[in-house]
Formats: sequence, C-alpha cells, structure tokens
Amino acid sequence: SAWDFECMGFIQRCRHHVSRIPKLVGSQLRPPT
Repeated sequence: SAWDFECMGFIQRCRHHVSRIPKLVGSQLRPPT
C-alpha cells in the first residue's frame, strides 16, 4: 500500500540519519579550535 511505501522511505531516511549520528556526536565531543 502507499502507507507501506511511505514507511519504507521513512525507515531508509532513519538509517541514513543514524549512520551520520556518530560523526555528529564526534564533532560535538571535540570542542572546535
């Protein structure tokens, strides 16, 4: 159904963001020089 398609797209976006989280956290842990 269309809802399933939307859900899959949402999951793919979540995975994309989750894969970026370590980089975002790492940049926040190190104070900018």
